Amino acid sequence: MARHRNRVSAHVHAHESGILLVSRFLPGLRTAIPIACAYAGVRAIKFSALNLLSALAWAASIMLFVKAGATTLSAFGLHHWWGPFIPAALIIVFFRWLAGPPRRKKAT
Repeated sequence: MARHRNRVSAHVHAHESGILLVSRFLPGLRTAIPIACAYAGVRAIKFSALNLLSALAWAASIMLFVKAGATTLSAFGLHHWWGPFIPAALIIVFFRWLAGPPRRKKAT
């Protein structure tokens, strides 16, 4: 169990900023990512600042979809039968990445 904890912490610390910035855009992980960040000991000020930035980007993207309507979704190819598979594939790739070994920092 301790090895698993160290793996999660290592992944979170290796990609803190990226994980926090995309956390709003991953509905299935929206709750788990802040919990993992708290567990890994991410600084509160960094978490709050990146979470606010992510919230603003998420709200702006939602408003873009509302304003542009259905033409925005068709621009991404979501009017085809395979449209729902794109977000599903992204979530699968994210979980595969999370389960992989952490990157080691190069010694300088």
